[in-house]
Amino acid sequence: ALRCRTVGPREAEILVVGQPVRRTLKLLHALSRGAWVVEASWLIESAAAGRPLDPAPFECGIPGCRSARLRRAEGEPPVLCGLRVEVAEGTRVPTAALLAILAAAGAVVERNDDSAEPLAAWEAVGDGGWRRLMGASEPALLDAIASGERLCPPPPQAPPPQAPPPQAP
Repeated sequence: ALRCRTVGPREAEILVVGQPVRRTLKLLHALSRGAWVVEASWLIESAAAGRPLDPAPFECGIPGCRSARLRRAEGEPPVLCGLRVEVAEGTRVPTAALLAILAAAGAVVERNDDSAEPLAAWEAVGDGGWRRLMGASEPALLDAIASGERLCPPPPQAPPPQAPPPQAP
């Protein structure tokens, strides 16, 4: 018999979705972490086979699903890596859930209830500082997670160390 266990959205490696796919907090958590997002037929066919099947043929066709999973598998930074986001009360998504989703998607997050804005974001710049990311809003960040498209380039990384020149004989 196939055994499944239910875990919280921050732990799941596979999220089973129905049709039509709705953009829920569970889906955003899965996309932000690069988890598999599969159609319900995966669960039905896995139960019939008595074991979990390869999720690849059942992967959901929403835009960011495959790119988020591949980014994770290839060791690339998450979609919001290089962003610092401050969140205050007044967001549509509950504040704690939004902070968790943004952090899982790679952002450095901070709660700032002293802010006049519900959300503000900065991108990392080469000198180790931060530049305000204009137009970053709650919907824009969640859209980036759902689509798998970055809002800004990933933060600069140090170049790999150069190999020493060959020694003369």
